[in-house]
Amino acid sequence: MLSVNAWLHHQIDEYKFQIRDATVDFYMAEARLNRPGSNIDHLRRYHNACMDMVELCLRNGDDDSYLHALVKLHNRLIKEINNEGRCHLFRVQSYYFARNTLKSICHQLSMQGSWDKATEFQTDFVKRVPFLP
Repeated sequence: MLSVNAWLHHQIDEYKFQIRDATVDFYMAEARLNRPGSNIDHLRRYHNACMDMVELCLRNGDDDSYLHALVKLHNRLIKEINNEGRCHLFRVQSYYFARNTLKSICHQLSMQGSWDKATEFQTDFVKRVPFLP
């Protein structure tokens, strides 16, 4: 039988391995998205890889990493929304994903009592993102 301390160390080590794997998947998906000629499938894979990492952080109570991953995804999505070299469908999909990440970011910030930061994210989104659909 394991002691609580040994069990906790095992859980922390396991989380570190899982987050490392998720981070590698995320950066591989980002590299595919950065290639010239990447398409909407690459965007979806990038989004899914990041959301897998976000969910892993959330399940393990890693609020800082959770918020960091969401903000990184959110900023990339805004960049893609404003990329006129992308097709309309790609930009609309980015818009849809960005609205969902904004909602999650604001929810997390409000849970932390950071109402001003949540308001800043909303204001920034309105300033940086044109209405697409």
